[in-house]
Amino acid sequence: MPNPAPACLTVTAQPIWARVPAGPATIPVVVELTAEDVALEQRRAALALCLVLDVSGSMAGPPLEHVVRSVERILGLLRDEDQVAVVAFSTRATLVSKMSALDAATRRAIASRVARLGADDRTNIEAGLLLAAQQIPSARDDLKTAIVLLSDGEPNEGAATTAALAAVAEAIRPKASISTLGYGVRHDERVLLAIAEAGGGAYRFIADPGTCQLELAQAVGTQGDIAVDGIELVLVPEPGVEIQRVIGAPAPRFSQDGLLVSVPDLAARTSRALVVETRARLDVERLGGKLLTVRARHRQAGFVEQRMVEATAHIDIGGNKPAPHEQAFATALLVRADAVRAEARGLADRGQFDGAAAILRRFMEEIEAAPGYVAADGSALSEAWEQLLDEAMAMERRPSREALSALKAGAATRALSMTDGIRASSKPLGRTANHMTLALGGPKAGSACLLVVRGPNAGTRHALGLQNTIGRTSSADIPIASSHVSRRHADIFVLQGDYFLADLGSTNVTKVNDKRLGTQPHMLKHGDKVVIGDVHLVFERA
Repeated sequence: MPNPAPACLTVTAQPIWARVPAGPATIPVVVELTAEDVALEQRRAALALCLVLDVSGSMAGPPLEHVVRSVERILGLLRDEDQVAVVAFSTRATLVSKMSALDAATRRAIASRVARLGADDRTNIEAGLLLAAQQIPSARDDLKTAIVLLSDGEPNEGAATTAALAAVAEAIRPKASISTLGYGVRHDERVLLAIAEAGGGAYRFIADPGTCQLELAQAVGTQGDIAVDGIELVLVPEPGVEIQRVIGAPAPRFSQDGLLVSVPDLAARTSRALVVETRARLDVERLGGKLLTVRARHRQAGFVEQRMVEATAHIDIGGNKPAPHEQAFATALLVRADAVRAEARGLADRGQFDGAAAILRRFMEEIEAAPGYVAADGSALSEAWEQLLDEAMAMERRPSREALSALKAGAATRALSMTDGIRASSKPLGRTANHMTLALGGPKAGSACLLVVRGPNAGTRHALGLQNTIGRTSSADIPIASSHVSRRHADIFVLQGDYFLADLGSTNVTKVNDKRLGTQPHMLKHGDKVVIGDVHLVFERA
């Protein structure tokens, strides 16, 4: 691999107020991290990947069968220089295959061992993670280390709380990032999300076994697209400035260098924001407008050397009333919106649906009052407002336990404070994830489209790609401007040459040929009649 680029990460620190009168004040500072693109000619680092598979009793039958087939496909999509290990866990953890480079014989051996796995007993996620960490090789240049964990249930052996498992993941992160996949509606998305955040990875939701290949491939492919890993912020306030809290990141830790905040790995061309809430008595002579220094320790993916970039938050002191910095103000609202959504999911867990809907709607009003906000203009704030509306309406319908689980898991996968979270499109951004999605499509599927026969823009034909999100927002792959269509309503994706339609936990109905679509994707055939909310479409295939 070539030498690291001069800069693979940029950091900014911007108060939400451009000017504030002198005196005591609370000043939220938006810290935004952006991973630069990896040069096109730069070959990605080899992966050392450990797959951690739940084989507890609830995985028996089709769930485990789909996982077996998915692992076999993943092995075929990875490069020969990549390394793979497999760990299985139920009450205890078992090493299925040690870390090995992927020649043809190794691929066959791993697939054969995974195919012989059986499902029984309880769920010990801690044991699976600890055994996986032992398989990760020592750090070296040109190697990206990662753990991908798949589970369909709640931990009931070993460490079983969100905090305890997050601590396990945090301890492993210096060796490897950890991403998680929640399989089906029975898993605890809070636990898997906490593991992924503490482990520097991402959480994904597999609503139905039929989509396991696609979700697992994209989770693994995303590891190949990581541009910056090992990100840790050091927050150093000026004398007289107090950091009250950090929103949008795991709980900070104190150190002699400053307040430490871990941030998940970033793929190329993506960004993540958090808010540092500061409190100070603003005085020009004493502070000079400087509030906070942010130092971002990080590594370019595939390199051992730790690097550092920094930014300083300044504010003008004076005038009679605060003057907002509109972009920072909007970004801070996105970060806070994610926190409110998580709070609403917690209330819904306790059956407090009215309370969950109420806090979502109150925050929608706060967005409406934001400086520069324009409804339905396609901006990140208007997209966030639409997402909050969908989730509030879902809570007001008092969903069943299964529907609530799907709603929570789907919502947890998309952080509004990330560049790829606010978009309604489900298309993967990175080259490796795109390559794997293309390969899973199988033999050339042939051209296909959706024809709108009743509803907005009747007569329009929407050409279909490998993965297409249908929704009412302009950032959807197939936008449908109807209040009866959810922001992210349904997906059409290709596997092995066939097109499938999957509902995304929409608040309004999805039907195929007059039958309501459940959690299981439907394989589309030429002439199938599809209803999305109040919009009627026909699937056409050449």
